[in-house]
Amino acid sequence: MSESTTRNRVWLPQLSRSLILLIAGLFITFSPNHDSLLGLLSLGAIALAVGFVIAWEAIAAGGGPGRDLGLAEAVAALVSGVLALIFSGTGAGTLLLITAIFAGSTGILELLRGILSRGKHPASRDWLTVGAMAAILAVIMVLLPADLARSWEVVDHGESVSGILTSQIIAVGLIGAWAILSGVFLFIAALSNKWAGEGKGSDQVEKKGASIAQANS
Repeated sequence: MSESTTRNRVWLPQLSRSLILLIAGLFITFSPNHDSLLGLLSLGAIALAVGFVIAWEAIAAGGGPGRDLGLAEAVAALVSGVLALIFSGTGAGTLLLITAIFAGSTGILELLRGILSRGKHPASRDWLTVGAMAAILAVIMVLLPADLARSWEVVDHGESVSGILTSQIIAVGLIGAWAILSGVFLFIAALSNKWAGEGKGSDQVEKKGASIAQANS
């Protein structure tokens, strides 16, 4: 499979994945209540939707380790999504655990896709970057204490505003930030692959036309 064909096959799944992540990330960011229920429901929806798109991308990407690891990543995302929805009402500890499982498993598999496909597949750098972002999210979730609760207070012009910063608030905020960052990167990657694929495809057509004209002359 030529590079232009491969790029033309992967850009649409990348774009679909980016839109899912951007919509979810913006929804989380502008939600007034960042509790574990919102986090698990959002994570479940993200993981299920992204899981199907990753499977689509893996099949479209052609053979080799990128395909096999992509399908394994899709399964990991789908399983994580189902778990998040089943245990959506169980609290901050579950949110941290399932997020770590989802981000850790998909991040490591996507990193492996990028490493093993380096120099062989045009999307290998994209897989490396997205996998690294997911892996970082997983590490943060593992290190974040489930029972964290810090009170805060801000005094401005004689008025006091106070609250409690908990692990679930931080975790949900981080999920939203990860979704937006990954979504923006994949959006750029998708358009880059689309334009590069179209450019290489037209170059190949021109070369074939020139060689045919030479042969006829």
